[in-house]
Amino acid sequence: MTRRRRILLVLALALAGLAAALAVAPNLGLRYALRQGLAALGATRIELGHGDLSLFNQRLVLKQVLAGGADGGAARLGDLVLSFTLRPLFDRRVALGSVALSGVALDVVREPDGRFTVKGLVLPTVPASEAEGARWTFGIDDLTLTDSTLTLTDGPRRLEARIDRLRLKDLLDWQPDQPAAIDFAGTLAGAATTAKGTVKPFGAHLALDLALATEGLDLAALAPWLAIEAGRDYLGRLSATATLALGADAKGGLVLDLAGSVESRHAPHLDRAAWVGKAHLGPEGIRASGHLDLEQASLHQGERRIVLRRAAIAIGALDLALGPVPTGAFAGRVDLDDLHLADPAGTLRLGTLAWEGRVEKARPGTPILHQANLAASGLVAEAQGALLALDRLSGPLRLAQAPSGAVEAGGSLTASGLALDHPQARLTLAGLDLDLASANLDQGRLAGEGKLAARGLDLAGADASVQAETLSWQGALRGDHAIVVEGRLDLGRVQAALERPLALAYEQKGAGFEGIVRLGGDGAPEEIAGKGRLKGAAVRLAGDPPVELATLDDLAIEDVRYGPTGAKARRLWGRDLAFLARGDDPWRIELGRLALADLARDPQGALSLGEARLSDLRLRLVRDAGGLVGADWLPRAPSEPADAPTPALAIGRLVVEGKSALDFADTVPEEDVELTLSDLALEASGLSTDPKAAPAQIRLSGRPGEFGRLDLDLTLQPFAQPRRAAIQGRVKGLDLPGLSGYVGPALGVAVKTGRLDADLKGSLTGEAIEGTAGFAAANLFLEELEAKNSRLAKASGLPLDMALNLLRDGEDRIALSVPFAGSLDDPQFDLGEAIGQAMGGALRKTALATLKLAIPLWGLVDLAGEAIEEAQFGLKPLEFAPGETTLSDAQRASLDQLAALLAERPGVRLDLCGVALESEWPIVLAARQRREAEARSLMAGAVAALRKMAAPESATPPPDEESLRDLAAERARVAKRHLVQAGRIDPSRLFECHPKIESEPGAGPRLDIKL
Repeated sequence: MTRRRRILLVLALALAGLAAALAVAPNLGLRYALRQGLAALGATRIELGHGDLSLFNQRLVLKQVLAGGADGGAARLGDLVLSFTLRPLFDRRVALGSVALSGVALDVVREPDGRFTVKGLVLPTVPASEAEGARWTFGIDDLTLTDSTLTLTDGPRRLEARIDRLRLKDLLDWQPDQPAAIDFAGTLAGAATTAKGTVKPFGAHLALDLALATEGLDLAALAPWLAIEAGRDYLGRLSATATLALGADAKGGLVLDLAGSVESRHAPHLDRAAWVGKAHLGPEGIRASGHLDLEQASLHQGERRIVLRRAAIAIGALDLALGPVPTGAFAGRVDLDDLHLADPAGTLRLGTLAWEGRVEKARPGTPILHQANLAASGLVAEAQGALLALDRLSGPLRLAQAPSGAVEAGGSLTASGLALDHPQARLTLAGLDLDLASANLDQGRLAGEGKLAARGLDLAGADASVQAETLSWQGALRGDHAIVVEGRLDLGRVQAALERPLALAYEQKGAGFEGIVRLGGDGAPEEIAGKGRLKGAAVRLAGDPPVELATLDDLAIEDVRYGPTGAKARRLWGRDLAFLARGDDPWRIELGRLALADLARDPQGALSLGEARLSDLRLRLVRDAGGLVGADWLPRAPSEPADAPTPALAIGRLVVEGKSALDFADTVPEEDVELTLSDLALEASGLSTDPKAAPAQIRLSGRPGEFGRLDLDLTLQPFAQPRRAAIQGRVKGLDLPGLSGYVGPALGVAVKTGRLDADLKGSLTGEAIEGTAGFAAANLFLEELEAKNSRLAKASGLPLDMALNLLRDGEDRIALSVPFAGSLDDPQFDLGEAIGQAMGGALRKTALATLKLAIPLWGLVDLAGEAIEEAQFGLKPLEFAPGETTLSDAQRASLDQLAALLAERPGVRLDLCGVALESEWPIVLAARQRREAEARSLMAGAVAALRKMAAPESATPPPDEESLRDLAAERARVAKRHLVQAGRIDPSRLFECHPKIESEPGAGPRLDIKL
């Protein structure tokens, strides 16, 4: 064999050996290398079922690989089939065409020292030298992992995953920005999960873009891995269908984008949470839009608890920039159902709450702006025994909070069915409207303006209640410690009741106040300025029947000022006022119009009034056995100490005008007294309780009865020391029968007819009273009530009729002047008795003076009769010669004078009493015999002679009483005839007495004349 042939044979054998080596050595090398590598990882148990490496086909197949550590656990790699390319190895790249794994079971454990082991096998780390120098890269065109499991354990944390299918495509380490496709299907913590999309695991930052879907993922199992502790009770089972994009911004910040639907169910404190929408999270902030639903959520922190049945949050746009001062905007809608908050201080329940609007903070240093529509219903709050309930609340609101903390607000709210229950009171409101034009709160100082309207207000306390149909306020308020409220307050129809200390009822048709009120820290008014008005008001005192205390149609007060220096008002006026009535009784006081000017009250309580003007005043005063009617209708005021100071009061001017009147009735006397003083006018000035004040001047006028007239002037100093008063007045045309009830008890007479004119002048100094009353009565006729022995008759010592008839002039008028005097502090002093005594004395004095003046030529004998009822004025009798009845010239002159008196005094009557003496009988007898002798005929004379002769001689026969009475009667008839014929006196005024015969020596034959 030649050399050439030997060489060729050797080369052929070498090539055959090399080919055999290349066929057998890779498999042996793979087995050896795999064992050595697993051993280096700490595997003590290594099983290789089958391995095949084909360098020519660039294909690797491993089957049934198992490696276990000293702890007895084992990692199982089922089947591995991969293809590779050798060329990139020269570039330090491992390029795998396709990799197929199946049946992989890995249990990865994180050891306390931070190393990871797979069932005892320690995972290798990159050597520092390799990390710092050129490194190997790898790539997989297509990786498929099926039917595999992964268990991750880190201390107490454990997570299991089953991989039904995992496919990665174009996973190239040397092209970090090229996304690798990923498709996963399996279970995570027992929940079916799929993910499909792209991933960039080799870039500077991990990037994902996946479509995820999971059903029933137990988030509580993931909580330890997510470092969630406080919120673990809100993690339930997650179901999601969403797209997830995870990446980084230019500065390397993590960026997350989520879109789709995510739902969590059956957490311990959150039954359901669902999100549908999209969200973006990054270092710059958060952007989101979508819809979040929460159901059966609760929060417990100690004794505090929040429970929510449902919340629906629709995020139209959320743009939140994170930083030291977060900025951004939120626009959307929040709906809450059945919210319950519990706290040791109280509880809050809310049926529904709807918020729709926008919250925005543009940039640092700008205010937070909030603008939304709010609607709530079924609100119930309870704290410290008080309960607040609200049926509905709605309206638009806007808020702005500056960086300094100042808050500005505006908007409007409408509420209905408001109720506030407190142990001491209950408040309900049918409706409430708040329109807040603007409001500002800055460092505790509040300022705002707007309007408020309430309907159906009902406030009830233990002893009082108030119901108001409407209440409205419009204006502004400002302040910090003290609040200043400015504007107008209007009240509609109001009904109020008070149980204690008095049972009072109040009602009104309307009221209003416009001005400024300053409230102190305790809420009480410190200063008030403005004007107010009240319409259709009435106050009633409960009883059987109830007492109407006051009513008015309209009352207004203007320019009111109240403060530390006191209170004052420029003007107060009213219309159609009335005071004090009960049952069918009319109002005691009625007032058509009232006008008060310059009212004031100083801090010490002194009151002053510039002018008071009362128009169309009607006073009704009625006195009965109990006193003034109406005074007993009112509760008794607590008695004041005797040394209590008199309240200071000053009235510059008081005027009563218009169609004013006083109705007076007195039912105490046996005969009721009624008097009306119409056209009442009063003007007073300088009224004051100041002892040093100048005297008050009062002028009163009116019309007593239908045709009377009263004028009265008073000067008063009731509080001076000593007190002083002076009165001067006149009454004209006063009908007296209506006053008979007073005249009777005072004078013992009743007034049948009469009209009075009177002048009064008197004074009071201290307790001493004195004065004079001048009376002029027309057509006065009295009837004695005390058996013809009245007090007036006793006081005058005259028969009443006689005295009055003597006083009457030709016009039937009686004039009388009555002085009076006394001391009010004398317990024996009785003004009525003093007037009676004075009038009696005046009657007697005036009657006697009248007689002396009327018949100066006729002597007055004085009274005749032992008793007053028998007493008469006796004039000097007309004396006759014995047996005479003819009037002499002197007697006729006296009778003419008497006739003149009778003509001037129509009420005077005369008694004409003729008197004869027994001693006149012989003269009467002789006269009679002469008349008989002259009348006898001759025959009569013969018969008489025979009788004379037959009769024995005797003395003068005894007096014939009938003849003497005829003599006395003839004397009366002669005087009467002269008065009738010559004096033209009505014979009905002249009365003849029964003729009188006297036997006593003394007075001679006469005619007694008595009035």
